[in-house]
Amino acid sequence: MIARPDIEWLIPANNFQKGSGTVRFTKTLTSDPDQKDLAKSELYQFELLANDQPVHDFKEEMTYRFFSDLAEVDKDMLYHWNTDSEKWAEIGKLYSNGALVGKISQTGILGVFSPSAFDGTAKEEDEEKETEDKEAITATDTNSDSNGSSDDQEQETEATQAGVSESSDTPSPLIVGGIVVLLSFGGGFYYFGGKSKP
Repeated sequence: MIARPDIEWLIPANNFQKGSGTVRFTKTLTSDPDQKDLAKSELYQFELLANDQPVHDFKEEMTYRFFSDLAEVDKDMLYHWNTDSEKWAEIGKLYSNGALVGKISQTGILGVFSPSAFDGTAKEEDEEKETEDKEAITATDTNSDSNGSSDDQEQETEATQAGVSESSDTPSPLIVGGIVVLLSFGGGFYYFGGKSKP
């Protein structure tokens, strides 16, 4: 058994051949599988070499266990990347002792995924979320533009009104009131003062 904190790989003895053998697993992948960014675990490449030659198919199934904090019970599964079909294939959905467990008689790239990653559901949800975010941003920009334009119109109106009162030829109420008082005073003086002298 090969064990790390996040994976375990159990290899039956019958899968080993005579001669020298090398067991290797790495996060450095020899191919670039689709949907790898949707994985809920690290992706690992498992290899078993006999006499320095890679062997991909074995007599007995090997057990792979993936421990992931992101994995959800009864929702996520363990997948194997099929290099021939270039697709992910489910190899197990058993959840045991905190790990997703799968069995297969091959080595290769393995990882934990939600089935929605392969049926387009996850992609559609991401696209819907992006559309909603864009609509929210557009609505905010529209409101700020309309508020800004109404504020500008109010300022222009105030400026125009102020310009009319300042530049108009119409006398202000203070001047008009002063003229009325002087005329009344003058008329009263003439009336009460008698006839004017020649």
